[in-house]
Amino acid sequence: MNNNGNIYTQALSLFLERNGHLRSLSSYYHMTLRNEAFLRKEHTSSFLIVFLGLSISCFVITLLLFIYGAWAFAGSQTQYSLIYNEAAAHYFSNYMSVYIANCIFAGLTVLFLAIALLLGIPLRIRKKKKTARLKALAVEANTEIKKKAEVHCNMVDNIEAQLASLNILHPVYWNAGDVILNYIILNRATNITEAINLYEHERQVNQQLMQNQMMIDGLQNMQRELKQIKWFSAATAFNTALPRTTHVHVHNWR
Repeated sequence: MNNNGNIYTQALSLFLERNGHLRSLSSYYHMTLRNEAFLRKEHTSSFLIVFLGLSISCFVITLLLFIYGAWAFAGSQTQYSLIYNEAAAHYFSNYMSVYIANCIFAGLTVLFLAIALLLGIPLRIRKKKKTARLKALAVEANTEIKKKAEVHCNMVDNIEAQLASLNILHPVYWNAGDVILNYIILNRATNITEAINLYEHERQVNQQLMQNQMMIDGLQNMQRELKQIKWFSAATAFNTALPRTTHVHVHNWR
């Protein structure tokens, strides 16, 4: 029994070490996925897009005002050629106001375009350089992660070879080997068969508890939804039962 205890203790340490390496491999895998997602991501400069959009909008407004100003100027010239009256003066004043607005929006177009060109493009170039540097770091990090992952994979292979030589558990139970062996070390089971049966029993009980909890959560959600439906129905019925507003006829007594 003492010899078996030493074997169980040795196997337990191997299972714990194997689980540690597997957790490291899992974290490395997720880190690699995040780096690859960053490499696939397209990085755009919102600053340049915003000011280019503003400049295009102002240019469109300027163009529309120019067309309207040309129409107003043509109308004022027609009125002047016929007779000088208030309508001609009105057309001319509209033309002048449109001309001023046209100048303002043209100036805004030039301003936003200058900001986009003078500030947005350098920022875009700087951001592209920074993104290229970060992508290079991500590629380098993935290379280092793969090297470390290979080391952990080799360690896992060596540990599994030792576990296979001990021939204590079937490989199907290796992921739960530390739990099963703890049953024996803590005297909850006397041999591997009892420990496996206890593990399977507790696993089924935990699964049943999880399913029961999911059913309870579903029932609670249904009860909340039913309460909301009842409240909505009661509110609708109350609003329907309210008397309608009647029209009061007021007679003017003389």
